[in-house]
Amino acid sequence: MPTERQEADTLAAYDRLLVLDARDLHARLGRAALLRTRGDPARAIEDYRCALALAPARADIHCALGACLLDTGDAQAALAHLDQALALDPGVHEASFLRGAALLARHEFAAALACLQRYVPAQPQDARGWNNLGLAHKGLGQLEEALAAFCAAIERAPAFDLAHANCANALYRLGRFEEARRAYESALRIQPANPHTRWNLALCRLLLGDWPGAWIDYELRWFRRDAAIFAPRDFFHRPWWRGEVDPRGKVILLHAEQGLGDTLQFCRYARMLAGHGARVVLEVPPSLHALLARSLGPGIDTIARGQVLPAFDLHCPLLSLPLAFRTTLDTIPATVPYLRASAGTTTVWRSRLGPKTRPRIGLAWSSGISDPARDIPLALLRPLDGGDYDLIGLQTQVHPADLAEQSTFVNLRSYASRIADFDDTAALVELCDIVVSVDTSVAHLAGAMGKPTWILLPFAPDWRWQIGRSDSPWYPSATLLRQVQRGRWESVVAELTLALSRSMRT
Repeated sequence: MPTERQEADTLAAYDRLLVLDARDLHARLGRAALLRTRGDPARAIEDYRCALALAPARADIHCALGACLLDTGDAQAALAHLDQALALDPGVHEASFLRGAALLARHEFAAALACLQRYVPAQPQDARGWNNLGLAHKGLGQLEEALAAFCAAIERAPAFDLAHANCANALYRLGRFEEARRAYESALRIQPANPHTRWNLALCRLLLGDWPGAWIDYELRWFRRDAAIFAPRDFFHRPWWRGEVDPRGKVILLHAEQGLGDTLQFCRYARMLAGHGARVVLEVPPSLHALLARSLGPGIDTIARGQVLPAFDLHCPLLSLPLAFRTTLDTIPATVPYLRASAGTTTVWRSRLGPKTRPRIGLAWSSGISDPARDIPLALLRPLDGGDYDLIGLQTQVHPADLAEQSTFVNLRSYASRIADFDDTAALVELCDIVVSVDTSVAHLAGAMGKPTWILLPFAPDWRWQIGRSDSPWYPSATLLRQVQRGRWESVVAELTLALSRSMRT
């Protein structure tokens, strides 16, 4: 393995050669390969393009350029060169492997699977091929096949940490949580510094109820490649509060992260912090501002994201508060209600709904992000339509596939076009007797309002709902109904229909 100094000397030598002769193909390719090795794919791409101008029929150069383009995230451009490499020489196996990787990067899982199913038999000892084959299967929801492919990768390369981590991800999705935990730990023994694996292990440990150490690793969400989904904010001009400093007399900024449901769930900690003598500034998405500003009480100034923030001494993201307060299952701040509907908005919606002649069931059957694992096609909920109650749609968005189905329901009343913010949703929740929801923000809102809430969960649920229980330590008024078979909602709907029928008779 060359040293940093040796690599720098070699790079300087290539630079001198190319100054003397810019058409020196050997020097051009050598410098490109070295630049890629040194983590400079953009300059390597320039050299490979120059090399192709000199030798356009070289399949290996098209392959190398495709690899560099893939390094920079330009999978579409990479595919063009990898296809050209294979057209020039079908025996360039690396181009075939990279083509599968590019298709995976584009989430073209069926095409990636077909590509990798040709590659793996040709290169059966390449653990990378088996790993990517597993990713293609996983992308298509074929988890058993994915698991088998990841295990095959591990057999060929026992120190392949990503294969261990991917194996753990598949086991998690299959509901084999203890096995998933062990697989994550195997990956971390090989590569302890991988933030993705450590964060996924944290999720698994949280799901299993092993919280103290898990909260620490949960902080690694900020270091993932896809950390943008957590909307991190740059408040590093002020210290990050992690519970080690007495908050009394301090102004502490709490800022929302992740989804709306996460904000609704974890804003409860603002009251805890205020109770410890801090003045709390809570920054939240605009759609939640009115609801939270009204509900959370004295000592908490709620500000909509985008407004000018006051001066503050310390800051903390909302989902770091369980760590700061050293939360365990026994110390969750679970007093409800901690959110309440606006009296004025409730009056407006009472008029819109008209006289109540029978019980009202609030219904949210899909999330705003179109998640196939969590969402229930409205057609599967038709057994609810015959009950002696009114179904009140709490969706702000109805997926196109559900629009036609919705119009055929007799008892379902939809107000999607008239729900402007969470004040409207909270008023509707207040006017319902029971709320039925998939794992989305409506479930958190209803639970935080203390409304009887039945939450419909997939086979491999989010960590906060844990496993093997029908209650929630976060929401005392919630009942959890779980899939017993991955991807099948029929038993959940049957259980829900029976439970509603019994509830209406009491």
